[in-house]
Amino acid sequence: MLSALLAGPFLAALAQGAESLSAEAMATEVPELTMAPVENDPEREEFARRIRLALIQYQGGRAFEARRTASDALDDLQARFGPWDQQQVLALRILAAAEQTLGDLDSATEALAQAQYLNRMNLGLHDLSQLPLLNEMTQLALKQGDFEAGNQLQEYAFYIRQRAHGEDSPDLLPALYSLADWYLSSGNVMGSRSLYERALAVSEDLYGETDLRLIRALKGLAGSFRAERFPGAGQDDTPAFTFSTGAANRAALPIEDERMMLGRYSQGENALARVIEIYEAQETIDPRRYADGFIELGDWHLVFDKWTAAALRYRQARDILLAAEWEEAEVDALFDSPTPVVLHLPEARLPYDRAGLERQLGYVDYAYRVNTRGRTFDVEITDFGPEDVLNFRLKRALKEARFRPIMVAGEAVDSEIIQGRHEFSFLGAPPAPEPDAPEGDAPEGDVPEAEPAAATADDNDNGL
Repeated sequence: MLSALLAGPFLAALAQGAESLSAEAMATEVPELTMAPVENDPEREEFARRIRLALIQYQGGRAFEARRTASDALDDLQARFGPWDQQQVLALRILAAAEQTLGDLDSATEALAQAQYLNRMNLGLHDLSQLPLLNEMTQLALKQGDFEAGNQLQEYAFYIRQRAHGEDSPDLLPALYSLADWYLSSGNVMGSRSLYERALAVSEDLYGETDLRLIRALKGLAGSFRAERFPGAGQDDTPAFTFSTGAANRAALPIEDERMMLGRYSQGENALARVIEIYEAQETIDPRRYADGFIELGDWHLVFDKWTAAALRYRQARDILLAAEWEEAEVDALFDSPTPVVLHLPEARLPYDRAGLERQLGYVDYAYRVNTRGRTFDVEITDFGPEDVLNFRLKRALKEARFRPIMVAGEAVDSEIIQGRHEFSFLGAPPAPEPDAPEGDAPEGDVPEAEPAAATADDNDNGL
């Protein structure tokens, strides 16, 4: 049997024995692939062996072979067991992963759509076994720029989990967090907040008000308030749009009222302060986790330019670790370089007219320093190429950034010069082809040193 490969929703890691996975295969997320038992059916076991071979080929970076093996297995499965056989689902998912690696996103979409159709026909419209498929379909929709389709898939995944578990079940909590995280990363701040609040209410009812399992929801809530202050957080790859839930998106949330901003500040502060209270209510707690609670609250103050409060929280974190008998040098090492708290480096915008343009790689080299309040100064663009695409926007992003500053013995100090490079892709005119050398022209470096005059005469004969 083919065992499950465990590595998260889109499976960035691989099963044991796949250490040789090539860079080509890593370009596409490996799907979470499992196979049901075939109950000692010799024919089924033979098909399982072929599908397993396709998976091994894909994991080994041999996408062409995986596509061929999976396609052949699918043809034979349909001929032997009919077009609706459930064993095709895994082969279709492997085929879709191989097609993505080979750049054929349309074929990958067709394969996953067929896999979902078979799964729903055989196991039911709301069977939970389709959840990995929905995640893979979401990832593929994002690659194709179809963000609304991705959103609908995530909402449907939540719907079937809620239908299976009920609205107040602890089994629903992962679904609440998954959709809340999706909304937050996609710009649906209000939608994410309502789900984090719901997860918090369910957790309080189930576990009480001081249980560690409440922390996930509290941090999510704080993140939703922060996203109103800096809307780009986690949203750089997904444009804002109105979701099918009708909730407002980030484009519809301009914060112009200072009183509204202060309200958001205190609500996020209260959520993170409660995290610290939950830690303090435990009989024992890892001092690093406890200190991290103060650091995160300090970062919150820093985001809202409350430097005095931020410095106090950082010092409290330091005192907690020293009281836990950490070495002073070990504690100071946590603050020995500026740590980005808010830093959204821009990407190139797509031109309106893309005809004749090709995908290219650009870069901007930059330098800056960070002061005691976590703001940058002495910001410079030191190099860029191949053209001035992001210089102004990147410099502005650095000036708007917030960093946790360097702390020495509990006191903030200015940093030395920090250098970095931001690489980005953009659409631009392809480079002009190099002109062919005139006929008879000697290649550079091949001119005999002993006959310089003859070489000059040849050049003149060629009109150079």
